Amino acid sequence: MKNRVKQDMMTAMKEKNVVARDILRVLKGEIERNEQSSKGKVELSDSEVVKIIKKLIENSAPEEAAFLEGYLPKQLTTQELENELQGFMEWHQGEPKMGEIMGWFKKTFDGRYDGKELSKIVREYLN
Repeated sequence: MKNRVKQDMMTAMKEKNVVARDILRVLKGEIERNEQSSKGKVELSDSEVVKIIKKLIENSAPEEAAFLEGYLPKQLTTQELENELQGFMEWHQGEPKMGEIMGWFKKTFDGRYDGKELSKIVREYLN
């Protein structure tokens, strides 16, 4: 994901696409800032980069947010979430708790679903 941002920023610079270049510079800067720690530079995972993008989208103008959304992975639909939940329930032994289900989704599909929507679906399923 970080490589894509860097490559797209270089392309925007070559094409003199000022809007894309500026948005990608901000994103690249945020990624680099988050890679700094007291122990030195750390490598961010794609899911951590997705979190940074989502945070930027929340604080951006609509045009910038629409551009940044192109860097997010495809989100699971409600039907796909329900299907994955059903598959998990068939696979899991016993009656899992909300935390177990949410943890499995986070580990398996991090950044590809809306947590509030999933929470609602899981609660309905467990009740």
